[in-house]
Amino acid sequence: MTALQTECSYDYVFVFDGPDADSRLLGSFSGQTVPTGLYAGSGFMYIRLFSDTNYVLKGFSAHYT
Repeated sequence: MTALQTECSYDYVFVFDGPDADSRLLGSFSGQTVPTGLYAGSGFMYIRLFSDTNYVLKGFSAHYT
């Protein structure tokens, strides 16, 4: 992820190592702390954004290779 702007403890970005949310969780991120690089050994990465409706922030931006 290159940017993260979510409401801390209310909005989360979940990253999984696999094709769906039943895959191994690599991390859950909230607030403005950008995680270090993540590696998905399966060759797939599933990303889920959970957000409430209280505040509208920018969300997240990610790049992959």
